[in-house]
Amino acid sequence: MARTLVILIVALPSLAVALRPLLRRLRTPPPRDVTVVKLGGSAITDKARFETLDEAGLRAAAEAVRRCVADGRRVVVVHGAGSFGHFQAREHGVSRGGDGDSWRLGLAVTRRSVTKLNGLVVDALARAGVPAVAVAAFPRVATRRRELRATRATAAFVADALRLADAGFTPVLHGDAVLDDAQRCAIVSGDALLRRCAADLAARGRLAAVCFLTDVDGVFTRPPAEPGAALVADVVVDGAGAARLDLETSAAAHDVTGGIRAKIDAAAAVAAATRAPVDIIEWATCIVGMLPAISTGVRASNASAMACDLAYDAFMALPDDARRANYEALVRDARSTQHKPMRRVNAQKRERLRTMKVLILDNSQREPSVASVWGHTLEDKRAIDGVVRGLGFRHVVAGALNDAAQGMVRCPDRCVAMVAALADLPRHVRPASLLFEEPFGEYLPCEVGGWTALLRATMDAHGWPSAFQEDGASIDGALLIHVHRQWGLADAVTLDALAAGCDGLMAAVCEEGAALGHACSAVALANLARLGNRDVVARYDLRGVVDAARAVTRLTTGAPVAVRQVVYGPRAIEAVFGFTAVGGGVVDRTFDRDASGTAADAVFLADILGVAEKPVRLHTLATPAQFAARLAQCFGAHASFDDALGARLKRGLLALLAAGDKAECTSPLGLALLHQRVEGGLTPAMIDCVKDADAVERGSAVLLARAEACFDEAAADAGGAGGLPYGAFAERFVDAYLGARHNTFGADVGDKVRDAVRRSFDLDGDRRITFDEYSVWLLWALRSTQDDIHSVDDLFAAVVRRGIMPGLMGGD
Repeated sequence: MARTLVILIVALPSLAVALRPLLRRLRTPPPRDVTVVKLGGSAITDKARFETLDEAGLRAAAEAVRRCVADGRRVVVVHGAGSFGHFQAREHGVSRGGDGDSWRLGLAVTRRSVTKLNGLVVDALARAGVPAVAVAAFPRVATRRRELRATRATAAFVADALRLADAGFTPVLHGDAVLDDAQRCAIVSGDALLRRCAADLAARGRLAAVCFLTDVDGVFTRPPAEPGAALVADVVVDGAGAARLDLETSAAAHDVTGGIRAKIDAAAAVAAATRAPVDIIEWATCIVGMLPAISTGVRASNASAMACDLAYDAFMALPDDARRANYEALVRDARSTQHKPMRRVNAQKRERLRTMKVLILDNSQREPSVASVWGHTLEDKRAIDGVVRGLGFRHVVAGALNDAAQGMVRCPDRCVAMVAALADLPRHVRPASLLFEEPFGEYLPCEVGGWTALLRATMDAHGWPSAFQEDGASIDGALLIHVHRQWGLADAVTLDALAAGCDGLMAAVCEEGAALGHACSAVALANLARLGNRDVVARYDLRGVVDAARAVTRLTTGAPVAVRQVVYGPRAIEAVFGFTAVGGGVVDRTFDRDASGTAADAVFLADILGVAEKPVRLHTLATPAQFAARLAQCFGAHASFDDALGARLKRGLLALLAAGDKAECTSPLGLALLHQRVEGGLTPAMIDCVKDADAVERGSAVLLARAEACFDEAAADAGGAGGLPYGAFAERFVDAYLGARHNTFGADVGDKVRDAVRRSFDLDGDRRITFDEYSVWLLWALRSTQDDIHSVDDLFAAVVRRGIMPGLMGGD
């Protein structure tokens, strides 16, 4: 019956032996003893001449590596291609998927060239006394749309390099031509391999530093041969991995990897992701992340990113009091720095949210009842099980990382060690997936995103990548999150966690539950769909999820969904304005809101849910065309339903508001009565519609029944069937509440007023009032002023004083 199964990891005797590495890991942090050295292509080759080695530069680089090894450091070398491979890759279009049927030849000749250079580099290192061993990316490493994929094979590739380093060898990695899932083939640059290698080493706690060796002293403000070129002493990197540096750069025409700008971006990304010292040398330029402190010239630039990074301080295990003091100064500096808005939008996050596969662990059986004053009966549970079946949710077995939020703030090193130990367990012992929770609803999205990225990187580095992102079916290595509501951050936190590496979330279809609710699957899936994620559209029945959210809300609370509830509330799909693309209105084709170059931002919730025509909401800013459209939606086509009538209805609405009448006009009943007040009558479809209008909820239905009994009693006293003559009706239900007002206008005007009152009630013009005609106004009063109605006498008074008198007072 239940759709959710969560298994917590417990200390069973059968796991004792397997968990011993975890206990050792918690007691003894791993040494940060691995230095990654990048040999720039321009430092070891002559980039202006085809496949030409810079022998002097290569010897100098080999000597620098030898000194590192002699100092007792473990070294991983990554080298660029320089004048090797770039020419062939550009000639055959390898970086964009290859040209026609010759792409295989292009990949082969490009690989021949780069492996030739790799052999020369390994030879030079060996001659310098370094035990160098080549580690090729092809065929283990693959890309998707030229982005390096986090697969088991990629994790194993990095693990092989680390295993060689631990054995005393110096693994030598290089940029390569590889297979690409989306475009047949691509180039994976040495910088991309370096970023992945550094991230995995940092997640294992092994990364000591990263060094970029180039053919010049460091980074200059423009090409160093040009006049005015100045050496940059420090480059500040914000928490998002962006280098604050204005450079004039150039790249050779055959360079398919981006030139020095790409190298700086790679160094900045490594600094931001690993918090390790990153140098571009001749040791003149130091690129550092915001923590821990590496050099005295660092200036933090992004307060929100700083908050995101606070979780890393214990993980990085700052070694001495001086560094701790420097780190605390960095924190103070970051807090005093004004946050600067990013340009355009975050394309990287949006691309991840657009292309990822999404796993939902449905918790509708339990979560809505948590701290609910109603709770769930067994019948409620069965009913909920019925409404969530067939929506695309799956049974998921997950290990829960309890108290993760406290752990990531107080002792992130222990959290990381726990995840690493679980990842290192045999597959048949460890849980299939991992779940963590933000139970307080108070942490910023960037903070939870930072924790997520750290957990994901740890899982990937220890051979536990997400199989779900690979095939959309296996759940091994999936990372899930559950977020509570408290301060309005939950949905944004969920999206940031998904963008940072979560595969999905544990949630109910609706927000009910916990203290003030939680981030539900209906809202998350709708957000992903409107960002262009096709997986959620194909995998889940989104219309069914929204319907289920409404049903589970009513089963849990006994009340309908709040009218302004996002995604699954009654107003969520309404077309609100008739201008720009605000509130489900018209589409603005001239504004690319997400800067993606696609039409993903022109999609509204109604489009996602398959609602062909969005209900129009009427209000003081609605256009005449919207009034006309709403008339057609409620009452069908009619020759009078045009913009001119819409304009008159809008003026009538504004006049009623000026007279103190706040009755709504979006519902069929409200719109029909507005039409009657402005135009003096109703169309046949309006009469049929308002007769069939739903009465109202609970106590109001009792009042309506009592009103009908009063009406029937008056009709019996009048001695006739088929309603009341208008005179008898007015004497019983109008004059007593209208008072003498309509008798004080004078004989001529008074007759017009009395006739206007009659026509307000006598919808078919036969001078008799049936209860169906009177009930139109009773229903309107109950819907519009029910908070002030406590008796049937209040109901009769509201019809006259709130419905009829404002029209008399505002009339000509």
